[in-house]
Amino acid sequence: MRLARRMAGVYGSDARAIAPVNVVRTQKGSEGSSRGFAFPPVPGFFVPRRVPRDDKPPVTPDTGRMDRRLTAILTKRPLPGQVKTRLCPPLSPDEAAHLQAAMLRDVVERCCGSSDFRSVLLYSPQGDGGWFRETFPGLEDQRPQVGEGLAQRLAHLFETTLCGDGSLRKVQTLVAVGSDQPLLSTGRIAKAHRCLEEGADLVLGPDFGGGYYLVGQRAAHPELFTKIEMSTTSMFEETVRLAESSGLTVELLGRGYDVDVRADLERLHAELGARFAQRAETDPEFPRFTWSILQSLYPLKS
Repeated sequence: MRLARRMAGVYGSDARAIAPVNVVRTQKGSEGSSRGFAFPPVPGFFVPRRVPRDDKPPVTPDTGRMDRRLTAILTKRPLPGQVKTRLCPPLSPDEAAHLQAAMLRDVVERCCGSSDFRSVLLYSPQGDGGWFRETFPGLEDQRPQVGEGLAQRLAHLFETTLCGDGSLRKVQTLVAVGSDQPLLSTGRIAKAHRCLEEGADLVLGPDFGGGYYLVGQRAAHPELFTKIEMSTTSMFEETVRLAESSGLTVELLGRGYDVDVRADLERLHAELGARFAQRAETDPEFPRFTWSILQSLYPLKS
């Protein structure tokens, strides 16, 4: 309760809704099986908190541009023992799932508040669609991931989207991100889409562990996933090498990171602490759910 009161001073009277005490354990989720975490449903469409600016006219979203740009958020249901296992220790399985749930909520809220692209949530396992629809009722486009393993799932996503018909026929650029990147800004995602629109065949955001935290294409190249060993320290270099040997134009974004291991968690805590002290009240993309959870987790156990 002390944490909720502390957050209320920054985020207003609704801060209790995001405090860790209100993320409750469930014994059986929708369409599903094992325990997880249930958030209070978020009403309506996700729009990050914004500071009113009387000196600027309201911005009308470019719906045509949004239809052409699609951002896919890949995620798993935050079940203890099934997500962020490399963070255990220092976290317990429950705490790791709690953190993953908060990061997911921040990423979804931020992406759905963007007027630069539209978003789709791709979840796993397939039988947990009910949990995601209940947790994120404002996000209309939610689909199960298809394929065995990350490589096949990404290949299927890019092939079916960029070669699709019906509701997907207008998509010209597709960018995929994970749900464990609470510091990834919509501006950087929009930049990835612009790079593709300006002629890049492949856009990558390299991470500090040899992989990448973002991948974008304007035409499907499934071999960039299926011919690469995923989740290795050489994944990024191998992907760039294969793309360039195939004559593709590659554009790189600045480095970033997923929150996978303790060092990532420490970096995240330090960066968010600095941002919170400087401009949390006026930062519409401040990951408030993640910050709330981190405050309850620190100091970490040795």
